[in-house]
Amino acid sequence: MEKWGDFLKMMGFAPADLHPSAGFFYDRCVKVVRIALLVVVGFLTACNPASNPAMTGTWIFTLTPTGSATALQATANLTQLGVGVSGQATLTGNDTSCGATASMSGAVKGNALTFLLTQSQGTINLTGTANAAFTSAAGTYAASGTCFESLATGTWSAVLD
Repeated sequence: MEKWGDFLKMMGFAPADLHPSAGFFYDRCVKVVRIALLVVVGFLTACNPASNPAMTGTWIFTLTPTGSATALQATANLTQLGVGVSGQATLTGNDTSCGATASMSGAVKGNALTFLLTQSQGTINLTGTANAAFTSAAGTYAASGTCFESLATGTWSAVLD
């Protein structure tokens, strides 16, 4: 027995069994493996939301109360993961009586934005839209709590620094 193939023939294997692409069993295994790979890739894609960095970065928000020229400025370092946005903001200008730091959280759906700026005794709800490039945004806000009494309602704008 000089060849491995001769040995297998002697053991009762037919030539079709010796070539992997010729057998029914091989074809069936290839199909099962392909389906299994598609399922695994599908699960990995669905379970691992990709980071959408559209709002990630340092944003400078300017909040202007209705009927007033005095504004509150918030410089926010934001991070976006999926549709959620969060970060810390430093406040300057009008209504910083409760301190100069606040937290910011929100959501992005398409170009629509919703944010909540929170400080110890006050919140500001911001809604608006971003431009297509996500380098600027604008909208309206409503403030509540003792920290933001003079802001009440107004408009906001933001630019990516």
